[in-house]
Amino acid sequence: MSRTTQMSKASQYLLEGVVTFLAGLVLWRFTGGVDVPVVTLTKVGIVMMIVGGVLSANGLYHAARAEPSAPRRAPTTHLRPPCSPSSRG
Repeated sequence: MSRTTQMSKASQYLLEGVVTFLAGLVLWRFTGGVDVPVVTLTKVGIVMMIVGGVLSANGLYHAARAEPSAPRRAPTTHLRPPCSPSSRG
């Protein structure tokens, strides 16, 4: 059986933003001498860094706005017997 884990929306946005920012940083930093028709890879890298920054900020915003999860209560292992009307004093 495989167990899947789900990421919260905040951590998903934050991860996507950081990865996009780093990819843009690599393009901006190391593709200065590469000639590609139509686009300049350094400019694409700058745009990707901006988009990554926006996604990361969105992730931080969602993390700040998230409600703290309620503490979990231990499951009850036994039930209390019902109160009978004659036991009331």
